[in-house]
Amino acid sequence: MRGRYSDWQVHRTLGAGDFATVYHVCRGDEEGALKHSTPSQSARERLRLEHDALIALSHPSIPRVLDADFESEEPWFVMSLAPGESVLGIVSRWEELGRVHGPVETVAILAQLVSALQHMQETCEFVHRDIKDANVIIDHSSGLATLIDFGFCKRAGVSAIRDKDSFWRAGAARFSPPGKLEDPALAVASHDVFALGVLAYRLLTGMFPWTVSTDEGLAAYRKFLKSNSLVLPHEISSLIPLELSRLVSRMLVLNDEDRITTAEAKDRCEYLRKHLSSVPITSRRRVAVAYPHVVRDPVRGDIRLTDLEYRALNTREMQRLRWIRQLGLTNLVYPGADHSRLSHSIGSLERAESMLRSVEMVEGIRVDPDIREEVRLFALLHDFSHIAAGHTIEDQLGFFVRHDKNLGRWERLLCGKQSELGGLLESSDAGRATLRRMNPSSEVGEDLVKQVVSGPIGADVLDYLDRDAYYCGLDHRADSALFRQLKLYSRDSSDAGKLVSATSGKYGIRVDREYAVESLLSERYAMFLKVYTHTAKIAADVVLGKALAEQAGPKRSLKEPDFEWFGDEGLLNFLGSSRKPLVAQSAMRLRERTLPRGVFRSRIIHDQERLEGRTYADEQSEAERKGFHSPAGRKGVEGTLAKKVGIDPARVYFYFPINAPGYSLAEHWVQASSGERPHKDRVSGGPQILRRHLRLWECWVFLSEGSDSERRRLAEAAEDLLQLPNMIEEYRRVLL
Repeated sequence: MRGRYSDWQVHRTLGAGDFATVYHVCRGDEEGALKHSTPSQSARERLRLEHDALIALSHPSIPRVLDADFESEEPWFVMSLAPGESVLGIVSRWEELGRVHGPVETVAILAQLVSALQHMQETCEFVHRDIKDANVIIDHSSGLATLIDFGFCKRAGVSAIRDKDSFWRAGAARFSPPGKLEDPALAVASHDVFALGVLAYRLLTGMFPWTVSTDEGLAAYRKFLKSNSLVLPHEISSLIPLELSRLVSRMLVLNDEDRITTAEAKDRCEYLRKHLSSVPITSRRRVAVAYPHVVRDPVRGDIRLTDLEYRALNTREMQRLRWIRQLGLTNLVYPGADHSRLSHSIGSLERAESMLRSVEMVEGIRVDPDIREEVRLFALLHDFSHIAAGHTIEDQLGFFVRHDKNLGRWERLLCGKQSELGGLLESSDAGRATLRRMNPSSEVGEDLVKQVVSGPIGADVLDYLDRDAYYCGLDHRADSALFRQLKLYSRDSSDAGKLVSATSGKYGIRVDREYAVESLLSERYAMFLKVYTHTAKIAADVVLGKALAEQAGPKRSLKEPDFEWFGDEGLLNFLGSSRKPLVAQSAMRLRERTLPRGVFRSRIIHDQERLEGRTYADEQSEAERKGFHSPAGRKGVEGTLAKKVGIDPARVYFYFPINAPGYSLAEHWVQASSGERPHKDRVSGGPQILRRHLRLWECWVFLSEGSDSERRRLAEAAEDLLQLPNMIEEYRRVLL
């Protein structure tokens, strides 16, 4: 066949039908699609019609004619090759993979095709008349959408019939509105708009707008369309923004006169294209996701990772978390509590994935693959900036800025040229989005990804509650019923997506769903009570704090970048090698578990009724004014107490945490019924749990190697200085 088509060489057959066969051809470095008609007269007419139409048109989403021969017995012409795969093939293949196109990608495709329609109408008043999933080619590598097969196109308003094939085969029935089904020979511009609406619906949901077969005939199909309302795209997947869902529904209006025009559809596509670019509910994926790597976890079992996740996990910035214990010095209380922040990071990824899968099963939707990728990656990396004993050093003792608000640490660990993790994240869309979320100065707010990972019922708390209890040998777990009530919501242009707790069921409000969230907070409080604020843990913390304060000295010379690369053992080695005797001695105390003994303990807000309008923030401000939040201020209190008792200040330890342990407002997004907008609400038992956490906010004074007399005198001195009642019964006395 090589000589039949001038100097075009045939490589393979692209497709064959009743009217023509299409070949992939080349001429030197130039590629094309050669269309060769069958011998029938109608086929020749269609070939000439398509050729003439393409000659008259010039648009990026419409093929252009490269060569032609209509003088031979078997006419042909060559057009530019549309790269990629048909929407029919993509949707069919992706259905097996359980995925669909995301809103941003769909709008990008739709905008190109609507623009092509407008060009056809304005240039030649052409109507394509055969738009369907088989006639739209998508190149995912470039994002180009191409409309092909112009053999049925006509000028708008023309109803002349060339032959009966032209009459009956003018477009697939499922891509045709009732008006076209009743008179398929008439060329109406809005029929093309309807067909693109069907195409967009297919891209977003993987389904046809009206799920009924045409096997019973077109009359029955037309009757079905008119008697069954359209299920809007956002009702199938709550991740589809409402404005896009409305646009598609306007394209699918059954009455030709009421349907959105091509020009208006183009304007809406351009608006959505700009608007949706800032919304993280997008789809950029070009290939199916594989999870080739498996990590075995004692709490969660097998956890599968993508290649990107596995590479991120194995960067030096993440691997340093392997040597940082999740619970710091708590292993001096619970010997099994040696699990690492790395294991918690992997477990958080698994919890996030379980949440998304639960949403998919309960709601019957497919979570956008790019949302899933960003959620999983952020869950894996959300604790990347932690340091050894970080909660003690940062949150309670205030030596450094808290890890997730520490801009300098973020820049050092992720922005330097030597950062393996930073370089890896910069190489992908999901990685760059995660970089922005982890940036303390970023304006990324409480978006869907952050809610799934860091919210009050997010993957972080769901993992650490189970994991910490497991390694401490305690029976506290998150209620798995939480997963069954989660929804993903994104319906308004102002919404970037929400993780919502659906509190209603078939018969209205379900108290058990409210209780599921409350029980999670109760279990979390129990862990703070039994583990995170255990007396021996606090005693170990004050020894560490005194060592750090002594090492820093008056100039506060601790070098924070050094701490970022210390594991727990490295931190003890650093302190143990200090030339300052008190620092080295403190490290030895921690290694040998020789902890000081408490002589004074009091709730910072000891009498809720006597606050007289003072708030938690007021108490924090007052403590900061007195110097209790700074290492130097606490050292001053220790010196004052030691002087009153006549002992060495090195033996006195004053503990006054900056924050009440676990104190945070328990709010989450709630949707009481399917028709209402979600709203933020406090957990029903949240205020009581909040007050319980406030009761855990305690200050302490410890003494090492003291006599009974010294302990009693130190307890009385602390009570006098702090003007708070001592809760340790052995040393309690009533303030006058």
